[in-house]
Amino acid sequence: MNKIADVLQLYIPHPEDGWFYVKMLSDPETMAYNAPWFPPDGCIPEPEKEWKEMQRSWIGQEPVRFYAFLQRRSDGAFVGDVNYHYNPNKDWCDMGIVIYAPERGKGYGRQGLELLLERAFKEDGVARLHNDFEPERDAAYHIHKAVGFRDKGMVDGIIQLELTREDYLKGTESMNTVRRAEKRDIPRIMELLVQVNMVHHNGRPDIFKGPTTKYTADELAAILEDDRTPVFVCVDENDKVLGHGFCIYKEVSGDQLLSDIKTLYIDDICVDEAARGLGIGRALYEYIKDFARENGFYNITLNVWNCNPGAIRFYESMGLKPQKIGMEEIL
Repeated sequence: MNKIADVLQLYIPHPEDGWFYVKMLSDPETMAYNAPWFPPDGCIPEPEKEWKEMQRSWIGQEPVRFYAFLQRRSDGAFVGDVNYHYNPNKDWCDMGIVIYAPERGKGYGRQGLELLLERAFKEDGVARLHNDFEPERDAAYHIHKAVGFRDKGMVDGIIQLELTREDYLKGTESMNTVRRAEKRDIPRIMELLVQVNMVHHNGRPDIFKGPTTKYTADELAAILEDDRTPVFVCVDENDKVLGHGFCIYKEVSGDQLLSDIKTLYIDDICVDEAARGLGIGRALYEYIKDFARENGFYNITLNVWNCNPGAIRFYESMGLKPQKIGMEEIL
């Protein structure tokens, strides 16, 4: 059974940590989803009072109620919160997750949801989790579906989603973990980059040198630090990198010819030769697609060499279609 991505961790807040709770509840961009209930901007009145009530009624009350901050391991910063509480009328636990607006666009929504599921189902023994939201919240819907929630239909125009402990445990038995790459992954990613290079070298030795890598270790370190060039890795239960996906933000704005479009370009996807056929590539692509949806990208694009028919078949199976074709004549 694979562990949850370790970029984030759950943090049970102390009374003195309430500043972050107040900050989130007072931020219009973070609370915009809440505007129908707390007009005009969704912000909660008297957040300091709410924090005192949270401390009294939620902290340490699991499995009836659970509340935690999402904390980034690398620097200890708080980036959001998660919660669940038992609903006796429905015999399930209603749940919630909020990512602080300045921290969005980093894949924290899915990671935070995975951490909450692990806590609720594996530690607290919760039987069912339920969430609901408006159809317009497309990114939230796809993230929930990606981690196993089932669509239970609509009630009064609100999407109903549910996940049972039984289904969750079945799903995690064979699920590899996808997370943002970190500097500690660089040696392993460099090994995979050699594999990518050799596929291209063997297919087009007139163009590609080999064996070598597309980036140096220092260049890769700089890429990992840039939020506009996110790299994702799929790891096994021992945190060994089995595959990677390099992405680049591309955006057209104010062009005379082209429409304003925000594109997530996949620069490279590689699965270790020893781990192919295990669904690693699919897990990486689906994770990247969820990341793109969550962050408002219009489309995903990539380039694939004609000398790599296996990659072409894989991308076609993922639903990708040709956008443009590059042609050549060797003289």
